[in-house]
Amino acid sequence: MFKLALLVAVFMPLAVADWWAKRHQAQRWREYGFLCLCGTLGAGAAAGVSLVTAHLAPAYFVYGKGAPEGEGLAAFALAGAVEAGFTAGAVAAGCLLIASSSLTRWPRMPIGRLWRSIATAAMGSLAAGVLSALLPDWVAHGLSQGMDRLPEPQAGEAALAFKVHLGSYVGLTVTTALTCTRVLMLRRKLSAEALRRVEDNLKRPGDDPKSGE
Repeated sequence: MFKLALLVAVFMPLAVADWWAKRHQAQRWREYGFLCLCGTLGAGAAAGVSLVTAHLAPAYFVYGKGAPEGEGLAAFALAGAVEAGFTAGAVAAGCLLIASSSLTRWPRMPIGRLWRSIATAAMGSLAAGVLSALLPDWVAHGLSQGMDRLPEPQAGEAALAFKVHLGSYVGLTVTTALTCTRVLMLRRKLSAEALRRVEDNLKRPGDDPKSGE
């Protein structure tokens, strides 16, 4: 939680300073705001997933994360989820910002048009987490040492939560990569269309100074 608060404390003054200095031409405050909002959405989604898995599979947090049993379990799961979710959301947003503004020969993608990409990445993450729960438990046992040595039903609970969490992060990674690729392709398409319009304007007879002779 301290890292999360520190990150927000650094971003917010920089965003305000950029807006105050450049006003309508300012761009950084929009980017910082986009990062913080996406991080906040990621923290909320991760918190929801962790609260559900903490209720259905407490053994994952108790034996795998060292969480206390009983009333402190939910708070422990929530604290870790908020920090991890904010980081994941901010990283996904950062990747999209890079994809939307790198390669200056292509038109810059407005930040407002990136929200659809973030929504796609979020839905992909949640869908992957749900579908990962259907995987056999040996997948989790093979990736997490010691899980198969837990007694039942703790072993099954820990495997379930592990699969859901891992699937969510894998889904977010894959969908973020796909949406970044889509943003780059769209920028390239817009650049090509803009170039064709310029070429068409140059070919118009009315614009040729010799056409009146």
